[in-house]
Amino acid sequence: MYSWVYLNELVSAKEMTVPADLPPAKSSEELWSRFEAAKGTDPQFQISEELPGVFLPAAAFLAAAGDGEFLELGSTFFVSIEKLDLCSRLLGTPIDRGSMLFSGIEYSPFLKRVAVQLHPGDNLQLVTEPKEWKRSRDYAFHVSRFVGSYAFRSTEAFASEIARCDAFHIIDAFSLGRDFHSWDLGLPITFFDLEAMIRGLPDFDIYLTKATPEYHYAGRLKAMVLRLFGIKRDTARRLDYWDRFPDGFERTFTARRIVDASISIEIDRSLSAEQWEAFAEYKKHFPIWSGPPGLSTRAVGELVAPGNIDLHFGGEAIAEAVRRTKWLD
Repeated sequence: MYSWVYLNELVSAKEMTVPADLPPAKSSEELWSRFEAAKGTDPQFQISEELPGVFLPAAAFLAAAGDGEFLELGSTFFVSIEKLDLCSRLLGTPIDRGSMLFSGIEYSPFLKRVAVQLHPGDNLQLVTEPKEWKRSRDYAFHVSRFVGSYAFRSTEAFASEIARCDAFHIIDAFSLGRDFHSWDLGLPITFFDLEAMIRGLPDFDIYLTKATPEYHYAGRLKAMVLRLFGIKRDTARRLDYWDRFPDGFERTFTARRIVDASISIEIDRSLSAEQWEAFAEYKKHFPIWSGPPGLSTRAVGELVAPGNIDLHFGGEAIAEAVRRTKWLD
C-alpha cells in the first residue's frame, strides 16, 4: 500500500519545476516564493511545507560540504535525493549529486532494490541496520522521520546514533518527561526524552522547527511530535553554515534554539484539561498520528456514535463480510 504513496511522492518531486541556474536567494521571502511557485507545478498535491522545513537545512549543509554524505534512517525509495536536489535549486546553490554519497539504513530488501533502480546515476550505499553503517566522508548529515522511535529502545541510543554525524534533522515522538515504550503498527516504539536527547548531544546547537501535541491512548500519557534540527558548533563555523541562508535561520525556518526541555511544559499548557480529555477520547477511536482534533468530548462521542460511521465497499462479497462484523452492529 505504501509503495504507491512513496512512488507518487517521488514522481511529484521530479515534476516540480525549479531551474538549476537560479541565483542565491536574497531574502526568505524570495526563497518561500520560489517554493510556492514550484509547489504549484505538483499535480498530485503531494508536497507540503515539510519538504523545505526538513530538506533546505540539509541541502545547504551538503552544498557547503561539497562532497558530503547524506544518511537517512529509513530511506524507503530514497525520494530524499530528489528533495535535496529540489531544495538546493530553491536556495540557488545546487548540489553536485555525482560527488555526494547517499547512505540509507533500510530494513526492507525490496525497498533497497527499488531505490537502486530508481537512482542509477547516484552513489548509493545501503545497509540494513544502524550498526552496519560506517561513515565515509568528512561531513555527514542525518535525517530520520518517524523511524528513530521504532529503531531505538532508548533516548541515549538514538542520540548516540545522531552524534555520529555533523548535523541532523529528525521528526519523532517525545514524551512530556522520561522516555517510555509501547507498540504501534505491530512494532515496539519509544517515546523519547527531550532532556536526555539534549544531554546526549552536547556539541550541537539544537533548534525546534515544529511541535505538535500528541496523546498515547494505551499508556494514558500526554506526548508530543517534534521536528528538530541540530548542527555541531565547530562544523557550523568551519562551513560558514549560517551564511548559506538569505537572512538567518530563525526567520527562514521559524525555528528557535532550545537549551532545555521547557517545550514539554508549553505543550502541556497549550491544551486545557478538557481539550486533553477530548484528545484522549478521540485517540481511543482513531489511534493514528494526529494533532488535537479540535473537538469537545461530546463532539467526539457524537462522531463515533452508532450510525455516524458509514463505510461503502464496491465489492459485494466484501460489503457482506463487513455487514456481518460485530463492530457495525
